[in-house]
Amino acid sequence: MRKLRADRGNSIVELPFVIWTVLLILFYPMVNYATVAIRSGFVFNAAQTAALTASKARSYSTSTTADPSAQELATSTAHAALDSCSGIRINSVETEIVITKISDKTKSTTKTKLTSPPNLAENTYQLQVTVDTSVDPLIKIDSDTFGDIPGISSAYNLKVTQRHYVENSQGLMR
Repeated sequence: MRKLRADRGNSIVELPFVIWTVLLILFYPMVNYATVAIRSGFVFNAAQTAALTASKARSYSTSTTADPSAQELATSTAHAALDSCSGIRINSVETEIVITKISDKTKSTTKTKLTSPPNLAENTYQLQVTVDTSVDPLIKIDSDTFGDIPGISSAYNLKVTQRHYVENSQGLMR
């Protein structure tokens, strides 16, 4: 007996379903995670630049028109770096002084200026900047279909902390 149908035509019928499955399950999440990863790199760079800029300030919290404080420099630098990037929202920028004892390496932090003069023989002083952001995916997928998945159907909350040694330790009292 002779066959009336060829065996090779099934793949053409199944191809749209396979392509749709590959796009939906693999391609969209990979594109979204890649976008979040690239945008996260911008956040890391902004935090690093903000900490470096703030560590060069002449005062910690007291600013003048000609000489902004470390807190103002950190905030303005982070905003300058990230405001032009689409899909990244800054929730907050926090600046802290990290004091490390040289003898036993214990650390303490303070968000206010120092009340006593810095003792460079016993401590090291660093400025720590924390940038709290929300990073959006490139293509938001409906959360009713897959649920709430950060980086795919909703924003990914990212908090980056960077430190730099203070160049003007006497300025930490102002």
